[in-house]
Amino acid sequence: MRDKIYDQLKNMDDYDVMRAWNHRCDVLQYMDDYMYDMGSFDELMCDEKPINVASFVFYGDFNPHNEFFTFNALGNLLSFGSIHHFVEIEQLADDIAHNHELREYLINVELLEVPEHD
Repeated sequence: MRDKIYDQLKNMDDYDVMRAWNHRCDVLQYMDDYMYDMGSFDELMCDEKPINVASFVFYGDFNPHNEFFTFNALGNLLSFGSIHHFVEIEQLADDIAHNHELREYLINVELLEVPEHD
């Protein structure tokens, strides 16, 4: 089953992988591993003082022309152009294969097809 899930993840577009990853973070309570698309930057930063945003960028590794971003362990911004620079597809496939709640959610929102049992 894990290999079939892995193949599906490899063929997903980046935004669907992000949705699967973030739901994994919810289920496994890895809230610090959330990732965001660049379109949500303003909404996430709207309550921050400008000096704080400047610090997040300065001390991080951030390019506003990238597609996605997250926060590092220190709360600074990290951006990346492809989801595959952040998400470990192998680990995500393992987590989905071993977590019924996560797998069922991803099937219900039609991000994954029902894998046949091996």
